[in-house]
Amino acid sequence: MKRIFAILPVILLAVAASASAQSRPQAQVFNEFQVAIDTRDTAWAERLLGEGLDPNWQDPLTGWTPLHVAAINGQGTVVRRLLERGADPRLKNKVGRTPMEMARDAGHTDIAKLLSGSVGPGAVAPPRPAQPNPPLPPNRLATPQQPTSAPATAGATRWPAFKTYKVGDEVQFLEPTGWKPGVIKEVGPEGDSSSKDIPLGVRKYLISGTRWQGDEDWYDWGLVSGRSREPFWTRFFVGDWELGEVMAMNTTVSGGTETTEYAYAAADEKLRVNAAGTYQWRTRDRKVIQGRWVPAPGGPGIVLKAGHRGLDWTFHNQTSATDENVRGLETARLNADGQLGIRAKRPLRR
Repeated sequence: MKRIFAILPVILLAVAASASAQSRPQAQVFNEFQVAIDTRDTAWAERLLGEGLDPNWQDPLTGWTPLHVAAINGQGTVVRRLLERGADPRLKNKVGRTPMEMARDAGHTDIAKLLSGSVGPGAVAPPRPAQPNPPLPPNRLATPQQPTSAPATAGATRWPAFKTYKVGDEVQFLEPTGWKPGVIKEVGPEGDSSSKDIPLGVRKYLISGTRWQGDEDWYDWGLVSGRSREPFWTRFFVGDWELGEVMAMNTTVSGGTETTEYAYAAADEKLRVNAAGTYQWRTRDRKVIQGRWVPAPGGPGIVLKAGHRGLDWTFHNQTSATDENVRGLETARLNADGQLGIRAKRPLRR
């Protein structure tokens, strides 16, 4: 009898832990599922399925289901588990995309074929018998210092290379008030990547706005995009960024030569943008904000929902020839209503 009573509390604790895991809000479990997929932790993702994640739960902000998350990240094993548990591949996200379409656009053809054939009767394997699962691990949301998972396809993550757009192309360009339509009038020179001398027009487009006549200006290639939505509009921002760098500029003229000097105060914050639609932002006081991001309206960019100070921050590319040639960086900027913009940087991806 003594041995039985010694074991009983452990059994009761295990049952309580299981009940607690299954009673957690779906949004919380879904967020952990996204991080598991983004960090390629298949075992963790499958444990979450066994701990009560609804395979057809849709995120209120994006409309994504667990099947959307697994499909766009190329996680075929998890896709099959979701289908076995009753995931509906016909559900669409907020922009009308099914998991099959997202897998196809990300280059995961095998998963797209699997999902395209899973709608017909008898196409999905019957559910597996329920298997006992170990208790869910403690909250393992990734921090900005951890490795970023590899993007689905390199082309989907890169900003269009300079000279992608030609004279006469209709494009859009980023102004402080948002994206504006325009037409390319001239394409500047490529520039010498080994030189720190950046003349006017290097890796820039001369653009005439279509909403007014006779006004045109040069725009860095990182501020220019086509008008049709493409994967890079959001995928460019996936990865690790350093935030908070402050730049000072001083221009002097001596002997007919103009010299511009730059000084930088080091970045002291970290931001990690996950492909699955989540982010982690470590502020200078070492507080970690975890949240969701959504595509920015109107053009390339993303919006970090409920970020620093509880505000929504819009993330835009700001890369220029100076950033590339002189500093070897990709740069971007976070902006929120009524706040000073926050500069972001990361090493240039060749």
